[in-house]
Amino acid sequence: MNRSLAPLLAAVAVANAHPAAACPAKGTGTLDQIVTDWVNKNQPGVAFGLCAVALDSKGHEGFACSGKAAAGVGLTKDTLFQIGSLTKTITATLLARRVVEGSYALGDKLESHLLPPFRVGTTNDPITILQLATHHSGLPRTPPSYLGEIGDFFQLDDLLITGFLSSGYLYSNWAFQILGYTMALEDGKSWMDDIADDVLADLDMSATANYETWTGDIGNLIFFAQHAASKHSSDGDDLGTGPASSCPTADPSGCLYASSHDMRIWLQYAMGLVTPSGPLADARHQLRRNFNDGDGPGIRQGLAWAFDQNDSDACDSLPQPTSTQAHYTRVEKSGDVDGSHAWIAFLQDPSHPDAVAPLGIIVMANSDLAQGKKLGDLGQDLLARLPLP
Repeated sequence: MNRSLAPLLAAVAVANAHPAAACPAKGTGTLDQIVTDWVNKNQPGVAFGLCAVALDSKGHEGFACSGKAAAGVGLTKDTLFQIGSLTKTITATLLARRVVEGSYALGDKLESHLLPPFRVGTTNDPITILQLATHHSGLPRTPPSYLGEIGDFFQLDDLLITGFLSSGYLYSNWAFQILGYTMALEDGKSWMDDIADDVLADLDMSATANYETWTGDIGNLIFFAQHAASKHSSDGDDLGTGPASSCPTADPSGCLYASSHDMRIWLQYAMGLVTPSGPLADARHQLRRNFNDGDGPGIRQGLAWAFDQNDSDACDSLPQPTSTQAHYTRVEKSGDVDGSHAWIAFLQDPSHPDAVAPLGIIVMANSDLAQGKKLGDLGQDLLARLPLP
């Protein structure tokens, strides 16, 4: 496979933003008070809202929402947001579970897991499962067209024949579509059923699903209509509650809806505060690993998660440094869909990566932010204001 950089595929997606300003002062009061004050001062866009959850290793929790889900409807812990690419962390967890169970190895060639007729062209440098999960497969950000899982594989075959794949890191929704659908097809399920059975059910994340699940029967449709946050542009235009134009084709890469309550559960799992029995417990070790260079200096890429190891923009010093690094590693993922945004992050001791994380946050907004800001910028500001337990 020729991994030379093709100009038309060379645009690298910036998945996470990083602050350049001095670290903000630590907040005072309870975690709940700090989060509430911060949320009330940071509503995104011009009229709509923001929810934030913060957790620390001592069991302290902060939660606050400010603004509206839609005209006359306030945000709550049960409000459903499109979480965009935070979906990738769930697809990656399904992969981590399969690695623990032994049906997948990260070094496996993609073609070894494809069932007929989904085959890809034979090359001298085949794509591996690890490359798909860490944005190093060379696949561009999006497929030429959104054709669904069958079309995805045939378009991949066409691309491999041309040999025009990039080298190094290149953020790719398409790679996660291929990864998610490959696992689902081998399991004989839809991708949504696969993650529901083997990830979401074990964590009791009952309010996390794709649009088709929410609107597939009258009960789910009623709940969705009552709870889904209407997305808004930075000018306040109502963009509705429907899925992104690429969904459901891109389900494994960015099409889930979830509540801040479910994202709190997800954060607890990622931080190590809650450990389910069975394969998901060991799967988390795979999610705590970093493998390759990421999208900037000091950034390493894991299975969907990014690891920010750059001390120059880290705001959380180790209380008693246990390594040559003076800061925690920030493990993070952003999710962006037109008019809906989410960001999740937690801290990790570089010397004890499997230990319980001291702090973590999830922030969710149903509006583009004013003045071109990124939700990750806001989230990093909140994380830096929380006192280490």
